[in-house]
Amino acid sequence: MKLFGNNATARPGGPPSGRSDCTDCGGDSEAYMLRHEVWFGPVRGRSDTVLCIPCVEGRLGRPLTAADLMPEAIVNDPDSKQWPHTALYRRRAIGWVYRGH
Repeated sequence: MKLFGNNATARPGGPPSGRSDCTDCGGDSEAYMLRHEVWFGPVRGRSDTVLCIPCVEGRLGRPLTAADLMPEAIVNDPDSKQWPHTALYRRRAIGWVYRGH
């Protein structure tokens, strides 16, 4: 499954919904959005890149934290019913607070 691929609504760090195969390892990924300065900075992501949490952490050289997640993106809510997240993601998102409009 591709989060990006031919998806015209794709966004850095993952689209608003869906799962995909990680660009680096081919494993499953989940929907999330990183801050632009993290995604395009140390992660070296592109708009067509899909990464699972372990591969993001590998590129970062450290564990992903709530501070890396885009606060305006409701998709990052670790308790979301619309976008179910893995236990790994929920552990990394501890302290994340939605700051949307």
